[in-house]
Amino acid sequence: MRNAQISTEYLIVYAMALAVIGGSIVILFSLGIFNPSSYVSQNVVTGFGGLAVSQVCAPGGVLALDIENTNNYPIEITSINGTSSLNASLIGGTLFSTVLQTGVSQLFFVTDLCPTGSNTRYSSTVNVTYITGSNTNPGPFHSIGTVSGQTSSSNFNSIASFNGVSSFVSIQSNKPLDTGNSATIAAWVYWRPGAGGGGACCNTRQEIFGLDSSPNSEVNPILAINDSGSQSVESWVCANQCWAEARVANAISTGSWYLLVNTYNNSEVCTWVNGVKEICSAETGNLILLGSGDYAYIGARGGTGSFFNGFIMNAQAYVDALSAAQIQYLYSEGRFSPPLSGSNLIGWWPLQGNANDYSGYNNNGITTNIQWVPS
Repeated sequence: MRNAQISTEYLIVYAMALAVIGGSIVILFSLGIFNPSSYVSQNVVTGFGGLAVSQVCAPGGVLALDIENTNNYPIEITSINGTSSLNASLIGGTLFSTVLQTGVSQLFFVTDLCPTGSNTRYSSTVNVTYITGSNTNPGPFHSIGTVSGQTSSSNFNSIASFNGVSSFVSIQSNKPLDTGNSATIAAWVYWRPGAGGGGACCNTRQEIFGLDSSPNSEVNPILAINDSGSQSVESWVCANQCWAEARVANAISTGSWYLLVNTYNNSEVCTWVNGVKEICSAETGNLILLGSGDYAYIGARGGTGSFFNGFIMNAQAYVDALSAAQIQYLYSEGRFSPPLSGSNLIGWWPLQGNANDYSGYNNNGITTNIQWVPS
């Protein structure tokens, strides 16, 4: 009897211990401790036969995929989806060609495949469907892989506030961001009343975004506003002549959000406001490097003047002149929309909690006197 009692008590204690251990495992697993993606300290890609893929999670739950065709024949990407969202969709994919020649890569932005929170681990299976031009074996083919990693530790729910006196973002790249004969720079802008500008040049101008420069030098091309009373939006390029300007007066007011775009297509430089082409000026030739050509700036001219007063977000740069349909699409999607899939994007700075570049080129910005405020 004594031995039976001891055995029973032992079994009870043993069962209770197993219950505690099991409960702990459940809790730890729910916290991601036993999730394989929990141990990923950087972005990782596995799988994807026939394609070379790199990836990063951007603000808003968007997965940015850089996809290279490693097949010996051209392919056309028709869809991208994954386990996190069977309805995940390409951003503006129909507005660019999604045909990839052998060895060619392009960026694709897919909704709802990443966490929306900061410093969050993720792991998702992604299915890239493509077809070929072959009549005998057109497909569709499925290239399936896994992406995992961790989102930025910054707050994705905040945007950049520029004080009009000393705030700016400087961006250094390992090569000039743009030296060709076409370009587009775009940004969402909220202009605040009050002082801005300053510096040795153009005291009434507040520069929003510019490429190809060096510290303390001009930038090219430029997107700016002028607070001299005309409330104008200005696009500038330096190519065959410096400076070709497309200025539209009374195009912006304080206290509202605007999508402002500068396009250059080797025949004219144009200013677009909220998806509408407002004015153009004739210009031809390649964009000229000013300074060393390996810097870009947001919110100031070379970090020394023409300071912007207000909010800037979703700055995008392309080596193509976007079409009217593409610019209208960006406007219709709103100020949190990613760039266009399949595009010749060279830089994307959402300016949501950090100045990181999510284009895949990793030209991250350095902030000076930026405040991050709720979006």
